Amino acid sequence: MRRTILIVSCFLLWISVPVWAQNPSPGDWPLYGRDYGSTGYSPLLEIQRDNVAKLHQTCSYSLPEQATFESSLVVVGGTMYFTTAQYTYALDASNCNLRWRVRRETQTPGRTVRGVAVAGNRLYRGFSDGYLLAYDMGSGDQVWATRLAETDGRPATIAASPVAWNGMVF
Repeated sequence: MRRTILIVSCFLLWISVPVWAQNPSPGDWPLYGRDYGSTGYSPLLEIQRDNVAKLHQTCSYSLPEQATFESSLVVVGGTMYFTTAQYTYALDASNCNLRWRVRRETQTPGRTVRGVAVAGNRLYRGFSDGYLLAYDMGSGDQVWATRLAETDGRPATIAASPVAWNGMVF
């Protein structure tokens, strides 16, 4: 009997691991749409119908360069991440102080790139010249880069936010 309970318990624990991975901490927004179902739902209870009119801006950040801004914001562990065509930013989400900013020259700097994804301590983003880069979330140091190409060899345009899942980046 104990063996059966142990086996069933291990099985239930094993099948619940993917659910844990899909449910970010309540204050985090680790990818476009917040979760792999792209529900856009936040479980935070601080904003209710009776106090929504009292919300106010807590901070702002002015980009030091001229850029179009169409990036999805990602927030993990109190840090907000976003992109422009050539820069990747990390700001303190409570006061908008810059934690780090990384620049990468691209062959097509005017194109829009819409954001990042995170997994573990890595931040992933694409560029319009076909490169996909991974950065260390804490320091902004580049960890790796790879160039994606169309079947005819032309650079792939990466305009959407990537999705990091199960050890892969899409």
